[in-house]
Amino acid sequence: MSGPGKGCCTALVIGGVFLCYLLSFMWRSHENSKHIQWLKFEESPFLRSQRIRHFHEEHDLQHPAIICLFSLPKFTSASVVSLSRPPIFFLETSGSELFRGRELCAFESAAKRHPKRDIFVLTVAQRLGLGGAMDQVKEISNLHFKHINIAEYLDSVNSTLKKWYMAEAWALSEYAVNHLSDALRLVLLYEHGGLYLDSDVIVMKSMSDVHNAIGRQDYKQLANGVMSFERGHPFLKEALKEYASTYNPKEWASNGPLLLERLIKKRCNWPCDNSTDIGVQLIPRQKLYAVPYSSWKNFLDPEFTAQIDNLTKSSYLIHVWNKMFPDEQEVAANSPYGRFAQRYCPMSWMFSQEGKKF
Repeated sequence: MSGPGKGCCTALVIGGVFLCYLLSFMWRSHENSKHIQWLKFEESPFLRSQRIRHFHEEHDLQHPAIICLFSLPKFTSASVVSLSRPPIFFLETSGSELFRGRELCAFESAAKRHPKRDIFVLTVAQRLGLGGAMDQVKEISNLHFKHINIAEYLDSVNSTLKKWYMAEAWALSEYAVNHLSDALRLVLLYEHGGLYLDSDVIVMKSMSDVHNAIGRQDYKQLANGVMSFERGHPFLKEALKEYASTYNPKEWASNGPLLLERLIKKRCNWPCDNSTDIGVQLIPRQKLYAVPYSSWKNFLDPEFTAQIDNLTKSSYLIHVWNKMFPDEQEVAANSPYGRFAQRYCPMSWMFSQEGKKF
């Protein structure tokens, strides 16, 4: 190749290398996170047999692009053993190497509402992409991005789910990503205690007063998107045993929300009330899931601002039902979602092109 085309390609590569070296110099959070790589954009190394979209399709990229990736330190039990306060966990089990603005918003808002607690974003990916809001959010002092090798971790804690994981029936499921997350959140809370949050929330208030609790999605339906437990809680021990013995790869919710419901129904006259001591608090819908999934579009419509403000006035967080959203949904600044983001995760909002790549 010769002529102007060759010159442009050379300039692009040199520019990309320089940018990555610059970002490498700026990355100071972890010793082994300084090894920045540059490469042509390619599909991420997703977990074997998982049926998830290709990276290009997921992020709506039409042409190859040069990106920078930083290597993640590994999560182990030692990561949390010396903490003075229970950790907060987020999980990413698809293998994606990029976080969108809306996920970074969840991490940022949780970290800022809990400045004295350590927040762990655990991902099966070994590297994460730099750029945009990520460059800012990763510098939050109590926020830690770590790779979790699930096989090694389950072996290290001698988990009830080790045999389940190694049997790999989950890997052939249409819902492999979800089922892996359902299982891992139970293990983490049982082994370490703390708070688990889905990545499609915006945290508005500290949840440090929430203990041994799961949330109602409505009065007769539980959800596992927010759970808080002390280490070794008997309900979690029972849940892990139930997960291993009744795992159903063909149903999305059977091993998550429905599993929790099965166990709670053994403890009370369903749908229960908090006047009965069952060892687990059932948090009212208004605190965690005030806007139902059927109304997810209302988060994007300025006309529903007053209504959503009223619904969420006593909420710990808002749950925005990401799975209903198109990838990289543009979010208007005057929409309820945009207003919450600007207030509770300003860095994620601003550096995601103020909602255009949220």
